[in-house]
Amino acid sequence: MGDISQYFRLDQRVALITGGTSGLGLAIAEVFLQAGATVFITARRADRGQAALERLRPLGPVQFFPADVSRRWDVERLFDWLRGQTHRLDILVNNAGIMQVKDLTEMTEDEWEREWNIHVKGTFLCTQQALRFMLGQTSGVILNISSYLGLRGGSGFTPAYSAAKGAIVTFTKVLASRYGPYGIRANVLCPGFIPTDLNRHVFEEAPDPAAKRREIEERYPLRRLGEPIDVALAALYLCSDAARWVSGAVLVIDGGLSAR
Repeated sequence: MGDISQYFRLDQRVALITGGTSGLGLAIAEVFLQAGATVFITARRADRGQAALERLRPLGPVQFFPADVSRRWDVERLFDWLRGQTHRLDILVNNAGIMQVKDLTEMTEDEWEREWNIHVKGTFLCTQQALRFMLGQTSGVILNISSYLGLRGGSGFTPAYSAAKGAIVTFTKVLASRYGPYGIRANVLCPGFIPTDLNRHVFEEAPDPAAKRREIEERYPLRRLGEPIDVALAALYLCSDAARWVSGAVLVIDGGLSAR
C-alpha cells in the first residue's frame, strides 16, 4: 500500500476553480495549492482577483482570469486563455454563486434568471468547456458545489437558490453516468450554513448578530457553524486519488443537520 498520504496529493494536477476569490472557492484554492496543484481561479471582479492572488501566491503556482460564468462569451474567453496557459485540465470546481433572500411572490423574473444563470447555466458552460480537455485526456474530476438547501428546500425564502442547487445535484449524477467510461469522475458537495460573503447579510440584518449566530448554531447537532476549510478538505478528498472510485456521490457537510 505504501505511503497513503500520497493519495491526497495533487502534484502535477491542474485545477480551475470558479468563484475562487473568496469564501469556499478561496479556501479550496488554498488547500489545493498546499496539496501541490497548479491552480487557476476565476470570478467577476478583477480587484478581488488581485487580492486573492496576493494571498495565494506564497502557497504555489496560481493565476486569475476575470469572467462571469453566466455569460457564454466570458466562459469561452476564459477557456481560450486557459488553453494558452496549460495543455491539460485535471480538476474543475464549479463554485461560483450568489444568494438572494426573497419570498417567491416578490421575486422578479430577472432575479430568478440571474440566480439560475450563475448557478446552473454557469455550471453547464464551464463543464462543457472542461470536458473538451478531459475527454482528450480520458481523465478528469468535476466537483460541483451545491448546498443542503438543494436537497431539502429550506424555509422558502431562497426559492431560486434552492431550486438551482437541486438542479446541480441531478446534473452531477448525469455527468458521472455519461462520462465515467471516459475516466472522468463527477461529484457534488452540499454544505450547510457556512458564514461567507455570500450570506453575511443573515447576520448584518439581524438586530443582534451574536444572538442570530447562536440561534443558527442550535439547529446543528454539532452546535457550531461550518468553516470554509471544512468544505475545502472534503473537496481535496473528492478531487484526489483517495476518491478514485467515488463518482456520482452527494457528500453532505452540514454538521449533522440532515440527520435530524
